[in-house]
Amino acid sequence: MRPAVWIGMITAAITLAATQTRGIVLTTDDLEGGFLYRRPFPVEGREWIALVRGPEGSVTSSARVAWEAGLDAGDSIFTLSADPEDPVLLIGDVPQLQAGPAVSATRGPEPLTTDWDTREIALGEAAYTLSLASEDPSLCDATITLSDGDRTQALYRADAQQFACDEPHFTVDWAGDLDGDARLDLVTTLSPKYSYYPRRLWLSSAAAAGDLVGLVAAYEGGD
Repeated sequence: MRPAVWIGMITAAITLAATQTRGIVLTTDDLEGGFLYRRPFPVEGREWIALVRGPEGSVTSSARVAWEAGLDAGDSIFTLSADPEDPVLLIGDVPQLQAGPAVSATRGPEPLTTDWDTREIALGEAAYTLSLASEDPSLCDATITLSDGDRTQALYRADAQQFACDEPHFTVDWAGDLDGDARLDLVTTLSPKYSYYPRRLWLSSAAAAGDLVGLVAAYEGGD
């Protein structure tokens, strides 16, 4: 995580901690590095689940999470420690998730860009498509949708964002099956601003009628 976004992440995360009623999701990028001057959110009292990859595939397991304090050039730096170590995802307070087998359909973050505006994701016998649609080369009018061939759901609309458009960026951080229903779950970073990294966990088991996925966890990574 870049030091330049630490302070912005603190502000956004404090707001999130005060207002968020859903769970929290953190990616490997969020866990690397540290947070300047203070802990941006509490870890105590949460039910944590870690997604880890092992020699026999992906699994979710109960996790222990703690803040550790240190100094870097005289500045206080707080880092998160997790057991198990090196999780792909760290998820707090999402009751749909339990320890057990999981399926990872991607190997790492996959961006959506003007040059690569669709991502095909296979899960078992099902096929899903994430699509980026935009007529503006700056992507300031972008819409991102998820489709299974029968249904299409918008996950991002430019006109529904809290920040003005400023070098938007869009990434599928992880895709697969977390909740064990053999349908697609996603972690995304769909942002209208270069320094803002909003993590979102979407579960198929939380989808509203007619939708493919429902939002169950978030982390406002930078502003």
